[in-house]
Amino acid sequence: GYTSDSAFGLIAFAHAEIRLCRDIDNGYRLAKMALLLLEGLNTISIDARTRVNFWFATAFAFWKEPLRANVVLIRENIEECLKAGINDHAAMSSLALCRTRLFAGEDISSIEKDHTLSISMAERLRQVNAHVALILSHGLILKLIGSDKDPFEALNQAIPAKNENEILHFALSKGKKGMLHILCQHQMLLNFWFNRYEAAAEMASKLEGIVGKHGYTMNVIDPFYKGLISFKLARLLKDEEKMLAGESVLGMFQVWVNASTWNFENKKLLLEAERHFSRGEMKEAEEKFTASIESARKHRFVNEEGLANDLFSSFYRTNGNIEKAKRHNLDAQACYKKWGAYALVQHLKETGNSI
Repeated sequence: GYTSDSAFGLIAFAHAEIRLCRDIDNGYRLAKMALLLLEGLNTISIDARTRVNFWFATAFAFWKEPLRANVVLIRENIEECLKAGINDHAAMSSLALCRTRLFAGEDISSIEKDHTLSISMAERLRQVNAHVALILSHGLILKLIGSDKDPFEALNQAIPAKNENEILHFALSKGKKGMLHILCQHQMLLNFWFNRYEAAAEMASKLEGIVGKHGYTMNVIDPFYKGLISFKLARLLKDEEKMLAGESVLGMFQVWVNASTWNFENKKLLLEAERHFSRGEMKEAEEKFTASIESARKHRFVNEEGLANDLFSSFYRTNGNIEKAKRHNLDAQACYKKWGAYALVQHLKETGNSI
């Protein structure tokens, strides 16, 4: 007969289907089957049900369901974990909540408050890995806000480190891939947002070394920015290898958009815009930039609406259309202000002044 192990087996199978076989539809179907199985087994413990819900909410739902709806699932899972005393999953769900809210384009000031509460909770529950990861995530939030607050004060001797570099050395010495992933991802994002593209490419390469080159990643941020970085450098450096890397990423998003238009359409369109720009296909690039902005707005990714406007401004600046470059720079500032990323607003003001 069926047991809780059956549900965990389905979850593992679902992970393999997506990660290795690249079959999102079947992977998602198997994960949903695991949930339905537990619902039909009245004798299953709360512990097993909560753990399977955790995996579905944090690793599978985003492939099909709007990212903001996923926020609701993760919040519910945190409450379930805390009630069941599953402290490790409660802490990791809190990390997933903060990061999902950030990439869904929710208000950063509200996310910052969630980070503060989650850091305290992880420390109270003695979940060191989640505690450190939340502090790193909080550091990114503070940089986006433009705050000079030191997030590492909250470490409270959880590990022998007092700053980001020391955490990096600790993570390397202990083989903490989760910490390394967050550190490299944040550096990739910050370098890209602040136009340090070669440094961003270096971090993207390190990320690939951590998560592997083969199979689908269980998050979409890494490949999305890797694709943007690749197309940007293919154009700036006339690098055909970078163009091929960008094409590879775009191919994934052209598949993923079939699973969720809501989560992937604006990203696919922006990658297509950058590809056309890199090929010198200006009319097609202009159409794709416009479509990406409209899609991001429709699906409430104000962060990526800002990103698309910023890159569109760069497109027009390169082509000598100063009026449109300034307009999209201002539109990007408005989006980032709405998101709460005031450091990016200030950066774009400085960029706009030089147009």
